[in-house]
Amino acid sequence: HADGLLSLVEESVSLNPDSEEGKKLLGLVQQATENPAQSADKPEEIAVLARTFNNAGNYVAQKYGDFDAVRDLWEKALSLKPDDVSIRYNMAISCYDREEYAEADKHIEVALRGLYADLAKDDGKDKTNLQEFIYESEKTSAIVQSRLGRHEAAILLLQDKFSGSVQHGASVYHAYGVSLAALGRKEEAVKFLEFAVDSEPTRAYQDDYRKSLKKVTGSDMTAQERLIQQVREQQLPGARGPSMMA
Repeated sequence: HADGLLSLVEESVSLNPDSEEGKKLLGLVQQATENPAQSADKPEEIAVLARTFNNAGNYVAQKYGDFDAVRDLWEKALSLKPDDVSIRYNMAISCYDREEYAEADKHIEVALRGLYADLAKDDGKDKTNLQEFIYESEKTSAIVQSRLGRHEAAILLLQDKFSGSVQHGASVYHAYGVSLAALGRKEEAVKFLEFAVDSEPTRAYQDDYRKSLKKVTGSDMTAQERLIQQVREQQLPGARGPSMMA
């Protein structure tokens, strides 16, 4: 996997050899794939090496959206720093992408435990970024809980996150809607499942969300889509419109 990743990056960089961003990425991946872990015997060296693996994986995942290609890098990072919250979060995402929900749950649980501990420290540091990381990690955990059928836990994690005008990813709306439906809260479930369908740009994921919507409403179309369809059908030649007679 790592060698294939290096080839992919080398090919990408060759298309734009003057790109500083590309050079930086190539350096990260080359250092990571050389596997210098055997020479890292000091805590600071191990921390730097783990961060290198993790950062290289982050870059490629964000650039290409390929979580499989970077799995080896994140696993190497994890083997060096198993309590690192960022690495654990990445592993949770990777496992979720492979539908390994139980493993994803283990990783996100460790990440959240570490994040909560950091938040509780009275060290005088600004906690804004940490709180944002916790916010995103809780949403990820809720999505995993919903997939595992732990619907009450999923709702507990998400129920206070829909106030105001904050926009969430389609997967968050879907997880909340599925869990609401599982607990018999159909009207609320439909609202969030329709949000998921409307806000998901990827066809494969949208189809999955439509299946969940159909289980609740009997139709894989949102209320707005059904209304549009009715209007179009009435406008077709030969369609009977509303009567004009008193």
